[in-house]
Amino acid sequence: MLVHSAGDKPHECPECGKRFIKLRYMKSHRRVHPGVKPYDCAECGKAFSSLSHIKRHRVMHTGDKPHECPECGKKFSRLEHMKRHRLVHTGDTAFERAECKRRSTEHGKIIRHIIVHSDDKSLG
Repeated sequence: MLVHSAGDKPHECPECGKRFIKLRYMKSHRRVHPGVKPYDCAECGKAFSSLSHIKRHRVMHTGDKPHECPECGKKFSRLEHMKRHRLVHTGDTAFERAECKRRSTEHGKIIRHIIVHSDDKSLG
């Protein structure tokens, strides 16, 4: 059984004291702690906890919209937005309210519909 000593793991998490062999392992681990956001946007200063989140955010500054709807040519910065948009062309609706048969491609719109038409105002 291989056991590491503190000298084998020189990189210590400042939040919890856990030690790591490589600095990148410790940096990755730090994101499990609430409020740790090591990735700063150079444009606006907003901080993010993961590299994927800051990459998604940067598109806001560049205006890049690489995902194009094959039906109408409308462009989107995020693939999931283009996929949701395509439902407009197919007529498919992913969400339906059983009581009134109201249909939507977006879950949030159905929830808002339920709240607006509900007698129970505590939902909103």
